Amino acid sequence: MLRVLFSWTDGYGRIRQQTLTTTETTIAGALTEIALFVAKWDAISDGGLTQVSISQRDTSDAFAAVAGSNVDVNASLQVQGADGFKYDLNVPMINDTFVTGGGAIIIGDAAVVAFTDQFLVAGKWRMNNRFPTDITSVISGQLDK
Repeated sequence: MLRVLFSWTDGYGRIRQQTLTTTETTIAGALTEIALFVAKWDAISDGGLTQVSISQRDTSDAFAAVAGSNVDVNASLQVQGADGFKYDLNVPMINDTFVTGGGAIIIGDAAVVAFTDQFLVAGKWRMNNRFPTDITSVISGQLDK
């Protein structure tokens, strides 16, 4: 398993980072999975993914900030881990189309489901970097305060 650090930059130049664990064991395999995963992440986020680091830093500028990206609106999806613990899966700069008027995240939307499915046992990503675990379900989602 490899740890992957994702970095986003919002419209004001502020940077958010999140580290996740992939089940891939090679950098080439991780890069392939990252490309697939980022497409799903971009479908639910307005953030501009600007950098990905595995055990070496990506300096190819392959990830450019999204023009007109929103202003640091973050969400947390509460998920149930296979290890029995609940976790918050942070989604930096979530796209407004997945947010209800009360700030809840529409966890049943196909794009959100496709994103969270990447953490299921058949997926390539895990929660809890110290003791990586897959998730069994998505409980809820809410904008961060």
